[in-house]
Amino acid sequence: MLRFQLRWFSIVLLTLLIAGCPLLNIGNNTFTSADLSNDRFVGDGPVAAGAENDGATDGGGGVPRVVVEPDVIRRNGALLYILNQFRGLSIVDLNSDALLVQVPISGIPRDLYFVDNTAYVLVGNGRSVDVAGDAIEITTASRLIAVDVTEPSVASIQSEISLTGDLVDSRQVGEILYAVTADYGYGYYGEVDGGRSADSTSGTTTVTSVNLSAPTALATVDSLEFSGTGHVVHVNNEAAFIATNNWNANSTSIVYLDISDPSGTIREVGTMAVRGYIADAFKMDAWNGALRVVSSEWQGTNQVFVSTFDLADPTLTRLAERRIEGAEGESLFATRFDGPRAYVVTFLVVDPLFVLDLSDPVNPVVLGALEVPGYSTHIEARGDRLIALGVDTDNGRQITMSIFDVSTAGAPTLLDRVNFGGDWSWSNAYGDVKSLTILDDAIIVPFSGWNGGNGQGFDRLQFIAYTGDTLDLRGTVDLQGSILRSFEYDRRFYGVTTEQLARIDGTTLDTLAVEATVTLAENLVDYLPVSSELSIELISPSNGDQLVIRTVDGGGGTRGELRVDSGYYQNAWLYDDTLVVVGIVWSEQGGYRVNLIDLSQPDAPVLAATVPVKVDPYYAYYGFDIYSDVGFPEDGIAAKDIIGYPYYYGAAEDAAFLVGDTLVLRCFASRFDRVIGTANAYQGLALVNLKTATWTKTIGLGAESIVSLNARADRLYLSTKKSAGNSLFNPKAAYYIQEIDILNDREGTPANVPGAFVDYDGESDLLTLLDHQWGLNGSLTTSLETVRWNGDGPVNVADSLVLPAGSYGHRATDSRVYVEQYNEGGQLYQVSVSASGALSLGKALQYGSYYGSLIAVAGDHAFVNIGGSAIAHYVFSGGNGMLESYVEVAGYPTTVRTTGDIAFFPAGYFGLIAVPY
Repeated sequence: MLRFQLRWFSIVLLTLLIAGCPLLNIGNNTFTSADLSNDRFVGDGPVAAGAENDGATDGGGGVPRVVVEPDVIRRNGALLYILNQFRGLSIVDLNSDALLVQVPISGIPRDLYFVDNTAYVLVGNGRSVDVAGDAIEITTASRLIAVDVTEPSVASIQSEISLTGDLVDSRQVGEILYAVTADYGYGYYGEVDGGRSADSTSGTTTVTSVNLSAPTALATVDSLEFSGTGHVVHVNNEAAFIATNNWNANSTSIVYLDISDPSGTIREVGTMAVRGYIADAFKMDAWNGALRVVSSEWQGTNQVFVSTFDLADPTLTRLAERRIEGAEGESLFATRFDGPRAYVVTFLVVDPLFVLDLSDPVNPVVLGALEVPGYSTHIEARGDRLIALGVDTDNGRQITMSIFDVSTAGAPTLLDRVNFGGDWSWSNAYGDVKSLTILDDAIIVPFSGWNGGNGQGFDRLQFIAYTGDTLDLRGTVDLQGSILRSFEYDRRFYGVTTEQLARIDGTTLDTLAVEATVTLAENLVDYLPVSSELSIELISPSNGDQLVIRTVDGGGGTRGELRVDSGYYQNAWLYDDTLVVVGIVWSEQGGYRVNLIDLSQPDAPVLAATVPVKVDPYYAYYGFDIYSDVGFPEDGIAAKDIIGYPYYYGAAEDAAFLVGDTLVLRCFASRFDRVIGTANAYQGLALVNLKTATWTKTIGLGAESIVSLNARADRLYLSTKKSAGNSLFNPKAAYYIQEIDILNDREGTPANVPGAFVDYDGESDLLTLLDHQWGLNGSLTTSLETVRWNGDGPVNVADSLVLPAGSYGHRATDSRVYVEQYNEGGQLYQVSVSASGALSLGKALQYGSYYGSLIAVAGDHAFVNIGGSAIAHYVFSGGNGMLESYVEVAGYPTTVRTTGDIAFFPAGYFGLIAVPY
């Protein structure tokens, strides 16, 4: 009998655990929920390139087929063609410093070529947007675009063709453009019988040839596909060599293609294999009938190999494979072939520069080596001198330029070296060698770093005078944006960045100055429409902590402009005739910086006041947990252990609110003027009186765990939670809501509610919440809950609606809640909330096979960013949605401002997107 009673007691206990019975909760909580987060999280929710010619002809008239490298700038006389990654093809007249036109190019523009009056743009990961019913379908492919620049000021796209896969590299050889694209494979580790097993596909590579002599009707001449993902390409005017890595075998295959036919026919000759990994195009070179390759193994002890192959032999016989003695355990860095020689740099503690003799491809020989501090990332061979860019690891990882004498191959010597840039600076030329400019008597090096003290970044050009034996550091000049190229034209220097073209007076290299700039792209962080004749643009340059405030007319023309010190831009509001701008200064002496801009005269905005708020700014620290059910013994992870992976740390969206005449700033502090709640307050609010332009007080939020803070009308609503024990070993929490009346300096009593804050209508006392409950086997049920609550009284349940499984995002507006879900593509639901609190789930709207992001809602209108390629505007009626319109975009705008019937999305460097609704 006792055994029977114990058995029934166990069943009842298990049932209570599964149900999350309040009897088993800690404290007197009417409502408890599944606790999905942990206390580590703060915040809520988730000039043309050089051409080479080896003497081969076009097979007809004897004209050499010139090989042209890809680049992002081309100059034709005084016209400079710039491929800007944000605004497309930009054409600038260097004589007048005038931007003539910008031709938008969707996707990621990568390579630019120029033939006669046509500019050819190769786009990687281009997206084509198609409509299928209410869904926006995105197709990923690269593209070749022909732009007619006969009249530069009215340049326009003539034609384009799609290319399979993502763009890897390209070359123009004679009249033929060769594009190498790849469909990437995948690889992952699964579990079979308790152990790990790898599953992967190698992907494919496609080489396509296009004749550039017919820009109005681009068409493929030939196309060849092979297995493996090509990543390194070497091309001369007869052959192309494409390297694909075989990671599991610790080797690399090199596909040899014959492209000697001037009409563009491609023929696969064969495949060669080398040990290890080929890092870049400078590690392959075809010369005098042989292919020479430098590779490095990444498994076991690092080994560096030189391999040679006979290209005249149809079987592509390997002539030699030599391990470089003295490079064991080293990492392979710069490599440069120069006729019969090769120069190789490896690094572990010091930089051994090896000089190799490859004149006999059957017997590669190391002639000499030199050890110097640091390592070189790129080498330029100038006769018996080498100019090398690198890193000096003995002096805080400064940038270094060196000159080596290799006239005596067996005894190379370092002639001179200069370091610059300060500690932990870096150069774009480490990865993009075309950003390094070497003239006859000067070297121009782009570099970036951090200014001491204020923590602000800079992008700078370093000028170095040099002779055959010496280097001499001269002046520097700061530019705006990441520096891509520099060149000399008409006795002036020019720098091209992601944001501008700068003309530099270099009369003397010691006193450099920017004479003029042409804006190519601006970082539009916000846009506030005021009326049909006035809007405000907020521009945040990439360098420094300033903000450009620009008033513009209805046609987009500038009316007035003001530059203010702002810190990292946070948010802005219009307060009567004043623009309130909040920025964050991330430093020990930083905090919030509030600027009040007088806009009573829009043509001449004036800084009226600056209010420094010396608190630690509120930041978001998001992450996710992986629950390991089985565990990997070699990793030391036990069953059901939690592995935390934080992935975001920075300014949060819900950090500032405008409530009446008071600006409320969330913050962290060790003490506050007063505290709401009984728990230890480490997070709180800083209040700024906008009428007096003063920081008045701080209020601590004494809660165990803060979930969110939201503003509705003239009140703040604080959502918190407390631990509430476990349900079948799954953590539970009790959620609370508290109304805070900032204007009258008082707050209500926290009320236990079924879930976290979604929306609140103070006129009808209707509170909408999002709740999660544990089910069997750790499953979750997500629901919307409505309750009656007057801000300081009891909570009465109105309705509950279980949401579709996998729901993951929500936004509320005007008695409607929009919920996202992924089910073989992105889906969107509208949930109607009646005056009585009744919840009604609409029909699923499938908006495409891509993931989307719901970025704005307004009544029955919803705006979804689909795959970073389109903003789709959906209109709902009776809970059912349909596609109204869409706008192709690049990037992921997250902010929306509305006026009248237009939604404005500031999209950073991509500019402003306007969507009528």
